[in-house]
Amino acid sequence: MIGVAVYMLKRKCLDAATSPKKDAGKNRTWKIVGMGFLVGLASGYFGIGGGFLIVPGLIYAAGLNIVEAVGTSLISVGAFGLVTSLRYALNGYVIPVISGLFVLGGIAGGWIGARFAYRVPRRTLSRMFAIIVIAVAIYMIYVSLPTLP
Repeated sequence: MIGVAVYMLKRKCLDAATSPKKDAGKNRTWKIVGMGFLVGLASGYFGIGGGFLIVPGLIYAAGLNIVEAVGTSLISVGAFGLVTSLRYALNGYVIPVISGLFVLGGIAGGWIGARFAYRVPRRTLSRMFAIIVIAVAIYMIYVSLPTLP
C-alpha cells in the first residue's frame, strides 16, 4: 500500500484526454489482471478494505486518473458488497435498521464526495488519497506488530 501510494504522490496527474487506457494492449491487460489478483489476495488474506487498494491499483496498472479510478472501483466494490451482503443476510447476520442507516449515510457521503471530487484539482485529490492510504498502511502495520512472532 505504501509503495503504490508513493507512486501516486510522484506520478504526474493525468486528465481523461491524456490517459493511456485508450491504447491499452496485451501488456497492460496482464498488468491489470496481476494487480487485480494482488488486491484480491491482500483483501482476502489481510481483511483490508479493497477500496483502499483498488484505486491505487487502477491508477498504477491501468493508468487512470484519480476520478476515473474512483468511479471504476465503485463498480467492483459495489458488486463485491452486494454479493457479500446478500450472503450475510441469507445467514441472518444483518441487522436491517443499522444496515439501512449505514446505506443512507453512505449515499449522502457519496453524493457529497462526488461533488467535492469535481471541484478539487485531480492532483490534489490524488495526493490526499495517497496520504490516506499511507496512514491506513501505517495503522495496519502498527496494529499487526504485536501479533508477529
